[in-house]
Amino acid sequence: MEKEKIKSGIAALDEVIQGIRLGDNVVWQVDNLSEYTYFARPFLDQALSDHRRCVYIRFAQHPPILERQEGLTIIEVQPHAGFDAFSAEVHSLIEAQGRETFYVFDCLSELVVEWATDELLANFFQVTCPFLFELDTVAYFALIRGQHAHSAVARIRDTTQLLIDIYHAEGSMYMHPLKVWDRYSPRMFLPHLMSGKVWLPVFYSGDAAAVSATGSKKPLHNKEKSTAPWKSVYRKLVQYDELGTCGEDNKSEIAALKQELCRMMLGVHPEFGRLSDMYFSLPDLFYIRDRIIGSGRIGGKAA
Repeated sequence: MEKEKIKSGIAALDEVIQGIRLGDNVVWQVDNLSEYTYFARPFLDQALSDHRRCVYIRFAQHPPILERQEGLTIIEVQPHAGFDAFSAEVHSLIEAQGRETFYVFDCLSELVVEWATDELLANFFQVTCPFLFELDTVAYFALIRGQHAHSAVARIRDTTQLLIDIYHAEGSMYMHPLKVWDRYSPRMFLPHLMSGKVWLPVFYSGDAAAVSATGSKKPLHNKEKSTAPWKSVYRKLVQYDELGTCGEDNKSEIAALKQELCRMMLGVHPEFGRLSDMYFSLPDLFYIRDRIIGSGRIGGKAA
């Protein structure tokens, strides 16, 4: 049975994707937060006018996507406690809010700043999205293009119901649905020029290719070139060590990188950092890292 259709607050968008449905998770792939806000605020206004329960999940350091207003519940969740604690807290609040609640989340890319790895970001989405779907909610998320490993974005794409690409080309803004689950139209998966109240599909393959080529679409990084702090910090320290350049000239940078690696592996407890600085050499940290399965922090008792 087809689920109830929901208005997004932008009629042209509803026409392209044949409406949002209860249960949909909508991921916006954008170049900056203003593009995400462009879609999130009309969505909230429409939901409030339809007397829906609306929740804004706030966890990032970036400016708010939504402003405080009557009818909107803002819940702050702290990601620095780690993936497990953060995921459990988010799931508890989703359960408490109940069915058919409408959500806007802060930009998911900010989680990588805290967790230092794309894998944990993808894990969070893969355990949260099905729970939201089961409760017939509608949830908005955002990813900053080019900041994540292709493998992580692919896992998010496999899990979500809608993945929509937003980019600019030749001074115009385009919307390109990359995944729209359980609905189809001949024009749906074409790039659409966002102009006025009617968004025009780019029909001809040559034109579509030109738009895509000239757009400010940063390529997705592959796994080895991910900008996640975990990989970049570890890789840089290894380079210093292998090249034998751990001298006075870069002593302060190496110390800062070492502290960051310690934070990512052992946690944010100040005493952990103090003891690590005192007792762990760089090879010691490499030895710990080599024995970690996957990525992320080790357990509290091990730390």
